[in-house]
Amino acid sequence: MYELHMLLASNLKEEEVSNTSDQISGLLTSQGFNITSNQTRLNERLAYPIKHLWQAHTINMEIASEADNVFPNDIEARLRRDDNILRYFVLSKTERDLEKMKPMPIMDQLRRHERRVIPTMPGKEEMTSAPEPKKELEQADIEKIDEKIEELIK
Repeated sequence: MYELHMLLASNLKEEEVSNTSDQISGLLTSQGFNITSNQTRLNERLAYPIKHLWQAHTINMEIASEADNVFPNDIEARLRRDDNILRYFVLSKTERDLEKMKPMPIMDQLRRHERRVIPTMPGKEEMTSAPEPKKELEQADIEKIDEKIEELIK
């Protein structure tokens, strides 16, 4: 199972966007893939400009296949060559690929220990270091500072 996400130039008309979507889905079905979902959104605002455009048409397809077919290179080359496609992204969602993914670490596992053991010379006890608390700064006495300045000037 794959997901195909495409950004098309915003200067295309609705008919041209649907023709591009139909061409890609036709190529995929001829290769033995089934389109399970096809969503098109017109004139989506982009988070950042792509090729000096702030808006693009988006096409999102979910693609399934009977066997473990690999996404065809010729279709990917077609996507790469098309000038109307600003960006495309193919995401593999097969069970094998999902098993390869590492699970996200739990926040408790990411916490560092507050105390670490520091190795020392043999025969001496091990030292532990804890984060030192921040010392509060003392309030400066302006009169004392003025007296010091006067002493230095003389």
